[in-house]
Amino acid sequence: MSISMWLLFSLNALSLEQINLIERGYECCYAQEVIDGVQQPIDNHQSTKINLDLHTVKEPAFKLNWTWTVFIGLQILDVYTTDSVLKYECVQELNPVLGKKPSLSKLIAVKLALFYAVNKYYAPIKDSDLVASNFLLAAAVANNFNVWNKAKSKC
Repeated sequence: MSISMWLLFSLNALSLEQINLIERGYECCYAQEVIDGVQQPIDNHQSTKINLDLHTVKEPAFKLNWTWTVFIGLQILDVYTTDSVLKYECVQELNPVLGKKPSLSKLIAVKLALFYAVNKYYAPIKDSDLVASNFLLAAAVANNFNVWNKAKSKC
């Protein structure tokens, strides 16, 4: 029997406990070939480096969660209430960009243009930004309802 075959046979005959003892330095009563075989594994395989060309995944700028849902809902409500209240003769729009009596299409166009500009130059929009924006937009919608109620009784 060759030395390598004897070594392979000897290593397979060792229990895990015996191998563990040899690895920790308890080498009594074992042939040097067995000790060397335990301390240096028989398999001489080369490790293969795996090169993964992974693309980084960017988080989408627009993700629909509760803050986005509230933001979109308030935008729609703002356009609706503004358009509804402007139908009264005694009410005018205060935003100078829109003019005194903007059309529904102009209201929507200005909202979309503003959203596009903010999203393009200030992306990604954080939830904390939306919370502050939602607070201000909710105040504007509440004001629209207030003006609407007054216009119903005065105009």
